[in-house]
Amino acid sequence: MRCVGEAGISWQNQLMANRRERHTKLRVAGFEVDVVRKGVKNLNLSVRPPDGRVRLSMPHSVSNGEAREFVMSRLAWIDRQRSTIADRVPLPTSRYVDGDVVSVWGIERTIRVDTTVGRRGANLDGVDLVLSIRDGDATERRVGLVDDLLRSELRGALPDLIAFWESVIGVDVAEWRLRKMTTRWGSCNISKRRIWLNVELATRDPESLESVVVHEMIHLVERRHNARFYGLMDRYLPDWRDRRAALNESPPPVRSAP
Repeated sequence: MRCVGEAGISWQNQLMANRRERHTKLRVAGFEVDVVRKGVKNLNLSVRPPDGRVRLSMPHSVSNGEAREFVMSRLAWIDRQRSTIADRVPLPTSRYVDGDVVSVWGIERTIRVDTTVGRRGANLDGVDLVLSIRDGDATERRVGLVDDLLRSELRGALPDLIAFWESVIGVDVAEWRLRKMTTRWGSCNISKRRIWLNVELATRDPESLESVVVHEMIHLVERRHNARFYGLMDRYLPDWRDRRAALNESPPPVRSAP
């Protein structure tokens, strides 16, 4: 009876050990993986917003070497998931009033509201963004004026940028357009060779705009996010991962004054 009892206790202890989680870190291919050992049967990999952190849950019996091989075998999938997360655009929360901060080309501009002029508009004046409105204009009207400014900035920058990369990559962009997007920085209609770009890119630094443009243009060569696609990104824009990380980590385009 004593042996049975000891066996029972041993089995219960083992069961509790299997259920207990152990958290460690594992470095793979230049990035850190959060490893959680717990009472599961399979290895489960996830990439989590907002920063694209990689998490691996696995049984206690799996070694670090086996875990590393598992993550290495899924690097292309991890890159795709991180690209999707990086494409998610934070929504502005500002009311576009005096003192709010707006980013234009990665430079913070302080909104200065002017109700003394008759014509509505938005323009840059040194470190300020002057918002010419009428008394009582709603937030939606103010947002529209800033959007017009951002579109104007992009229209001035994109022709030369796209022409340069057309010659480098060897593709022809039939058309590019701008629109507000809530989940992506850009998209590509491959059959029509048309590129769509998010208006909010004018709030980021020029390097971020270039990264998104190159990303969409390479889709004219390779439509899928596969090894060939990422190989082309590495070839033409070796630091694209750093640029995408900076784009993902940058603050929202507009925020309220403190």
